[in-house]
Amino acid sequence: LMLAKLACSQKITNGLVTKNFDQIHRGATDLSSICNATAWAAHKDPVYAHHRTELRKQAQKLAKMAEEKNLDGATYSYMHSLNTCINCHEYCRDVLSIIDDSKVNLKVVPIPSN
Repeated sequence: LMLAKLACSQKITNGLVTKNFDQIHRGATDLSSICNATAWAAHKDPVYAHHRTELRKQAQKLAKMAEEKNLDGATYSYMHSLNTCINCHEYCRDVLSIIDDSKVNLKVVPIPSN
C-alpha cells in the first residue's frame, strides 16, 4: 500500500508543479481508492482509523479542487494530506511501535532507501 500511496503522491506533485489538473485528479482519486482498501482498514486502532479517514477526506477534497481547476486549493489540500501522512507515520512509529516492517508481517511496503 505504501508504494501505491507514494505513486499517487508523485502524480499529484507532478500535476501541481505542471498545473495539470487531470493528473492531480487521477492521483487524488487513486489515493481515495487506496484509503477505501480493506487491507488498510484491517487495523483496529481508533487513532490510526482517524488518520485513514482524514486522508480519504483530503484526497476527495483534492479531487474536487482539481475538477474546479483551483490550483491554490489543490495545493493546500495536498499539503494538508502530507501533514496527515506524517502524523500517521509518527503515530505508527512512536505509539504503535512499528519500527521495522521487514521483521514484522504488517502488509505495509517499506519506502525504498535509494
